[in-house]
Amino acid sequence: MEEHLATIEEATGQKFTYEVDFPTILTFAEGDWKERIGELIYDSYLSELAWGIKRFCEDPLQKEALLDCATARKISFHVFPTKKDYEKVPRADKLPRYCRARVVDGVIVMETHKEDFPVNVGAVRDDLIQVFAGEGPLSLACRIDIAKTAAEIDEKLTELEEASGIKMEVEVDYAGLKAAMPKDRVEDLGERLGTFVSSYIASLVWNCARKCKEDEMNKEAFVEICSTKKIKFNIFKTAKEYEKAANYGDSYGRGRVVGGDLVIELNPDNLWANVDYIFDFDKMFAGA
Repeated sequence: MEEHLATIEEATGQKFTYEVDFPTILTFAEGDWKERIGELIYDSYLSELAWGIKRFCEDPLQKEALLDCATARKISFHVFPTKKDYEKVPRADKLPRYCRARVVDGVIVMETHKEDFPVNVGAVRDDLIQVFAGEGPLSLACRIDIAKTAAEIDEKLTELEEASGIKMEVEVDYAGLKAAMPKDRVEDLGERLGTFVSSYIASLVWNCARKCKEDEMNKEAFVEICSTKKIKFNIFKTAKEYEKAANYGDSYGRGRVVGGDLVIELNPDNLWANVDYIFDFDKMFAGA
């Protein structure tokens, strides 16, 4: 046991304790496992969890998420009397079938049920990105995706600054963006919002930077009209509202300057489609 707790401490930088109610757990063990309950609880399950946490914490953002969730710095073990009870807990559909880890009141609890005790012990280390997702509208996977694409977005903004002479800033409410998406697209895009935003920024920058380099008048128009130096996103509630807002742009999306903001406007029916071709500099900055 101490070896596995040491692995967890090394991975997290924090000391965790392990508490087990052996008298209760023994009532669920059958056959030889009654005599080997210590091996099962202290070695088999805990070693798998320790290995999973070690791998999970190799990513600094995931390590931070684990520590934010596991505030009690404690690990425990629980056996549900029936599979039905095991499946009743919140978000059970997103966690492993045979056994799992779950955070309850800041404690990392390894859980299984009598029918599968012990079966597929390694599942206790699966889907830790769900286990330590925390609260809030954005999943841990989504937050990691946003963090990992931040450098890509900054690189594109630098490219645009070199071409236009002004430093633009992307202002995006990721939670609001997710909330604005149709429900059938949230499952597809909800954990890739960083990639989603980055792809549109890359396309917008390619279009604008190219045109600014081609003609000084284009550059002047860009600088004059983008007075706030901000790039924003707007997913319309309906395709009809999207079509009414402007008389140009295809059915997928467009760029439009609104109150000095360069706004990426998107049709909710066609999200993340035809991204490379939706921006038209001449239409965005006509009349400047």
